[in-house]
Formats: sequence, structure tokens, C-alpha cells
Amino acid sequence: MFGGSMKPKLATEKVNVRKEKEKAITWIRDQAKNYDQAKLREELNLNMQSLVQQVKRDQKDIIADEGRQVGRLDKIQYLHDDLEHTKTAVTAQRDTMRDLKNKATEHFAEFDQARAQKLKLA
Repeated sequence: MFGGSMKPKLATEKVNVRKEKEKAITWIRDQAKNYDQAKLREELNLNMQSLVQQVKRDQKDIIADEGRQVGRLDKIQYLHDDLEHTKTAVTAQRDTMRDLKNKATEHFAEFDQARAQKLKLA
């Protein structure tokens, strides 16, 4: 019964009652230790501390990731502003070049007309 075996001992076998009693008491004490409230509280506190530490580590990782993302967004904003400035500058240069081209075209047209008149007169 207390030996931990599923087979009952035969009545013909000699059973050392003291030995079996000690085994039973040891088993009962082991079971009592498993359900000891102080031990359960201690294990629960250790588990809670480990969870809190893990959450803190995860939180630090999340904050670090957010910092990196903000840095990336700042860089993207800087590049966007630079591109907008460049676009404005290029647009102004394009307009200046168009004006120069139009003036040059008008000047060469006047020059060609003057030359054609000189050729007609000559």
C-alpha cells in the first residue's frame, strides 16, 4: 500500500511495517512540501520578479526602437526639405534659362533680319 507499487503485497510475504511506515511518512512530507504556502509564495514572487524584469527589458527595447524610428523620420524630413529646396532652385534656374533662350532667340532673329536687309541693300 505505501510502497508505491500498484500490486498489493501478498499476505505470505513478510512486510517490514516500520520501513513501510517510514516510506509513507516520507511521501506525506514530500507532498506537504509541494503544497507549502510559504514556498508557493516565494516561487510566485520569483516568477513575478522575472516577469517584471522581462517587461522592463522589452520596454527598453521598444523605447530604443522608437528612438531609432524617430531618428529615421527626422532624416527623411531633412531629405524631403532638401529636395523641396533643390526643386525650387532648379525651377528658378529653368525659368532663367528659358528667359535667356527667348532673349537670345529674339536677338538672333533681329540679327538675322538686319543681315537680310543688308544683303538686300547690297
